[in-house]
Amino acid sequence: MGRAQIKSALAKSALAILLIIGFCITALLFPAFAQTNDAVSIAASETYKKGIEQYRVKNYSSAKNYFQQACTANYGLGCWGVGYLAEKGEGEAVNHANAREAYAKGCNISDELSCSYLGLMQFNGRGGPKDYTSARLNYQKACNGKKNQKRGCHNLGLIYEFGHGTIINLFEARKLYEKSCNLGDAEGCWRAGGFYKEAKGGAENLTLSRNLFEKSCNGDFNKGCGAIGFMYERGIGGAINMPMARQYYAKSCDLKASEGCFNFGILLKEQAVTADEYEKARASFKQSCILKYYTACASYSEMMRYSKYGPVNPQLGYTYAQIGCDIGEKKSCFQTGYAKHKGIGTAVNIKNALVDYEKSCAQNENTSCYNIGVIYYNGEGAPKDLVMAKTWFQKACDLQHEAGCEVLKKYK
Repeated sequence: MGRAQIKSALAKSALAILLIIGFCITALLFPAFAQTNDAVSIAASETYKKGIEQYRVKNYSSAKNYFQQACTANYGLGCWGVGYLAEKGEGEAVNHANAREAYAKGCNISDELSCSYLGLMQFNGRGGPKDYTSARLNYQKACNGKKNQKRGCHNLGLIYEFGHGTIINLFEARKLYEKSCNLGDAEGCWRAGGFYKEAKGGAENLTLSRNLFEKSCNGDFNKGCGAIGFMYERGIGGAINMPMARQYYAKSCDLKASEGCFNFGILLKEQAVTADEYEKARASFKQSCILKYYTACASYSEMMRYSKYGPVNPQLGYTYAQIGCDIGEKKSCFQTGYAKHKGIGTAVNIKNALVDYEKSCAQNENTSCYNIGVIYYNGEGAPKDLVMAKTWFQKACDLQHEAGCEVLKKYK
């Protein structure tokens, strides 16, 4: 190394040493300068907490003011609070564009919750255009950040499961659902359980599936309770345990899961020995029907027709069956067809009975097919037509209806 190069190197070293000494002196003389960012962050955090306190007592205007102050100080959760109030219309008119803007600001300063909410708005096209790619990137920020935001992981799993804006990747979806579950997302546990049960994205593991469903139910996710109840009932992933199945179905129904109420009703009906138990079965089917599990409407209708299940009310039963048949549910259409055919809970109307039976038969409800044959065979409300009757009996027989097959023998 030449003399000039040595001098240059020494000069640079001296400058670096002076800069370090200068910074240290500044920090010693002005300790507040070194702590400014931390102090601002702590102050903004306290401001945000005041906003939360005001939100809890429904003082939305004051809450927004605190959230806005925190957001202005670059505290991400403050931006999230501003966005949340705008999105939900609490203390102000709903404004999805403002909500999306606030979430974007929070996400840009690394708040995982803001990223998760922003991704959802981009996914659904609220407050701006639908954008699956941006939604996926923001869900990734939420899921992979320091706080590992659980809904971000869950929603990212949905993107990979269904291929929204990217290729379907069930292996990745399963990992993300399990991660969200481990972070306390009860719905994520349910989805992960389903993946392990159905061998989606990897090998089947029924024991783990049962554990995940149980974890989901313990987190009060209603479908998780229904799923673990079903596994106990059928002995999937472990021994059959009917008391446990009943317990989980009951919880699922209490949490307003329509299918859980239906399965609980079936279990109660099958095991009932007292009037009170039959009444509980009726109530479960009714609740399930109200929650739009339409097969339950037919079950409730049937139970309301027969005295062995308790006081009869065929009119009420018909009303609930009609709810199911109006959307084309096959068992409900059988019930309404039968009611109109026999005049149970409503006036006899053979023409309309045939309409309902035909809807049901078209969905392979074999007794509906058979009853159409009976109407034509007997000439009920219409001229007798043995050829037409045979057609419907054949359909019923093809669907394994024994009486339909027996009647066909008379045609030979």
